Amino acid sequence: LGTGNLNEKTARVYADHGLLTANARLTDDVRKVFGFLMQEDGYEAPTYATLLVAPTSLRPGFEALVDHEVAEARAGRRGHMVLKMNALEDAAMVERLYDASQAGVEVELICRGLTVACAGVPGVSEHIQARRIVGRYLEPARVYDFHHGGDRQLYLASADWMHRNLSRRVEVAFPILDP
Repeated sequence: LGTGNLNEKTARVYADHGLLTANARLTDDVRKVFGFLMQEDGYEAPTYATLLVAPTSLRPGFEALVDHEVAEARAGRRGHMVLKMNALEDAAMVERLYDASQAGVEVELICRGLTVACAGVPGVSEHIQARRIVGRYLEPARVYDFHHGGDRQLYLASADWMHRNLSRRVEVAFPILDP
C-alpha cells in the first residue's frame, strides 16, 4: 500500500510512504479494491474491514474519525488530530473541522498547497493551526492522525480532502495497525 504512484523519476526528488504487510485484514481489503476496479459490467461496491475507500467509505470514514474527536472534546477529554495533505478544499470537511474546533478539538493542518480553511478565527476556528509546506515538489504522503481517546488512529492515503478525491475517484486510506 502506498501514498503515491512510486514513479522512478519523481522518487529522486520526493518520497512516498509505503506499507508492506501480510496482515490478512489489510490484504483481503486490497484484494476487494482490485476486484472492484477490474469489474466491467455492473458492480456492487464492497465493504471493507480496514481500508477507507472512495467513493464509498473514505468520506464517511474520515467524518466518523473527526466526529469521534468532537465527542471526546465535548465529554471533557482530549480531542486532537493532525492532518497532512496537499490540498484541503472540500467544503463539507472544512465545515466539519470548524465544528471540531468549536467543540475544542485541537486541529493541526499541514498543507502544501490549497487550503480553504481559515485557521485561528475567533468563534469559528481558534483551535485550528495551519502550517504550509512550501517547496517546488508535491508532498505525496497524506497522513491523517487522530488521537481517538488515546487509541491513536493513523491513516496514510493517496487522497487529499478534495471533493474529487473523496467522492468521485477510487482512492484508498490505509491504517497503520502495528507500531
